[in-house]
Amino acid sequence: MRLFRPIAPAAVLASLLFFVPAAHAQDESPDAGIDAAAAAPLEPEAFDVLRKMSAFLRSSQTLAFTVRGFGEQPATTGQLLTFFRTTRVELQRPDRLRIDVAGDVNHVNLLYDGKTVTLFDPVQKAFGSVAAPPTVDQAIDLLRDKYDAAFTIAPLLTADPFAVLGAGLLTAFVVGQAQVDGVACDHLAFTERDVDWQLWVQRGPQPLPRRLAVTYKTVPGAPREVLNLSDWKLGGTLPAKDFAFTPPPGSYPAEMTGTP
Repeated sequence: MRLFRPIAPAAVLASLLFFVPAAHAQDESPDAGIDAAAAAPLEPEAFDVLRKMSAFLRSSQTLAFTVRGFGEQPATTGQLLTFFRTTRVELQRPDRLRIDVAGDVNHVNLLYDGKTVTLFDPVQKAFGSVAAPPTVDQAIDLLRDKYDAAFTIAPLLTADPFAVLGAGLLTAFVVGQAQVDGVACDHLAFTERDVDWQLWVQRGPQPLPRRLAVTYKTVPGAPREVLNLSDWKLGGTLPAKDFAFTPPPGSYPAEMTGTP
């Protein structure tokens, strides 16, 4: 998953967009999953579930959902510290995106209206805006490539999630079935060179992603992240005002520095 990236912020405001890398998972049939990985490093069944999920997300012009998660960051002592976040996402294809993050460490709102990306810290009242290309995919690329601000759920917001999630995989297999917040899911596991990640996809006619867990193998201590996705709403219309930014009273502009 090329958009997974450990924390290495290069921007004053863009760094606030990072979802803290944590996870722990309980498999219903761990032995079966391990055997499956050994027998079939790239299991077709795992790709089938991934394709169905991607097609289902692509079929909706608008998406809205909530992300509740926790992650680990290494302290100077080497100990991994755990931080929590709640995020609300609104997406209207092809050129509207809003992400509101409230967490233990940072609060930030991202607003993209097809022309401009704005990051706003509602606690510090600081905001930064940059001209942006005309699609959500390109805006995500801008944040990642120029501001080093990748975020974990980004692949799910792209025009073709499967193309992003399926790239660079070394192993892929179905662990088994599991429950996420009472919802029956297929539990999938994947490895790449720098990260291991797991995905829980709802079974049945609405194959929605319900949980995402990532381990950043190249970061000291191998910090982990787990995100639960809920409160899904697909279709309908989203208010245009949700994607427009008007600086509130008392706010001030802050620098968004880019990578060389």
